[in-house]
Amino acid sequence: MRFSVPTARGLQLMHRLPHEPGRHHDRMTTRSRRESARGAGYVERHANRYSAETWNRYVEAFGWQ
Repeated sequence: MRFSVPTARGLQLMHRLPHEPGRHHDRMTTRSRRESARGAGYVERHANRYSAETWNRYVEAFGWQ
């Protein structure tokens, strides 16, 4: 795979999009709600868990090219 503007957008859609809500979820489910307690590993697992769903919805909406 070559790195290009479309592949950079794909990376943002497929990984960054579910990554950022993971950071928010970590913070909001921490007792103080001020800091992320579980850190980067938790956020990565969250992103990986939802990446497949993001991909499936993308294909449903735009097809595979």
